[in-house]
Amino acid sequence: IRVIRNEDELKAAWMLRDKCFPADESVSLERYQEHYRAAPHLCFGYFDGEKLRGFLRGGSQKGEHLPPDSCGALHDPHGETMVLHLLCVEEQSRTRGIGQALMKAFIDYVKAKETKVNRVILMCHAELIPVYTRVGFTLVGRPQIKAGSR
Repeated sequence: IRVIRNEDELKAAWMLRDKCFPADESVSLERYQEHYRAAPHLCFGYFDGEKLRGFLRGGSQKGEHLPPDSCGALHDPHGETMVLHLLCVEEQSRTRGIGQALMKAFIDYVKAKETKVNRVILMCHAELIPVYTRVGFTLVGRPQIKAGSR
């Protein structure tokens, strides 16, 4: 596990993201590059040799909860809340602990380096709640954000 280092790795993460999420939750490559450039240190990849098997992207914000307009929000270096924006593992590599390893590496990094941050939050589809509660996240309710049709 390491940070995404360059535009080629970022493009691989973007293509993997499109395989993991519904089409109506898609993001343009340009917008994805904008998020990366705002916080490259918060884009982690799980690599098997040179092959990207999974990745995670985070960013911080001000406030304790995701505001309704936060889906496209960029990293705020002064924010006290770290948001785990995306976690994606290629289908054939799921159930191997890659997602948990990425989350642990991300949370460990945030605790060690992001001294302003005092919480890590996320939003996910209902069927993924057990994935996140297994690593210590607590369900606090439904977000006021609608991403795609779900």
